[in-house]
Order: sequence, then C-alpha cells, then structure tokens
Amino acid sequence: ERYALAFQTASLREYLLEKPRTNVRVLALEPGFRAGWKAAALDEQGRVLETTLVHMIGREDQVRQSKTKLREMLEKHRLDT
Repeated sequence: ERYALAFQTASLREYLLEKPRTNVRVLALEPGFRAGWKAAALDEQGRVLETTLVHMIGREDQVRQSKTKLREMLEKHRLDT
C-alpha cells in the first residue's frame, strides 16, 4: 500500500510539473472503478464541450458502449489527446 501511494505521488508530481499544453483539445478522464469513469471533452481554453460517464470494466455490453461513446467524442470535438 505504501509503495502504491509513493508511486501515485511521484506520478502526480511529474504531471503537475509538466509544461502546460496550449492550443490542443483534450479528453480528460477521471477513473472510477465502481461508478464508472468521468470523461470530459475540453477545448483549447479548458472549457467543457461535453461530459459523459463510461464503464471501462464490467459487463461486456457496457464496455463496448463506452468505447463507442469515447470514440464519438474524439471525432465530434476533434480532440488531439
């Protein structure tokens, strides 16, 4: 458990110290294994274009629908990352 916490802390530190990205549209994900993952499409200024809840683990039909939804968001909003 301590190793996992140390790893997460180091990963978060690296992420927070990363140079901000500009002029890119992104798909932001917040993992949630029980209730699903929150996904948000953000424009170049960080404004929310669309949000949804997806399930990356669980029933096969839910996972398939979630992958389709993410793919649609990527295409619809022309997301870069």
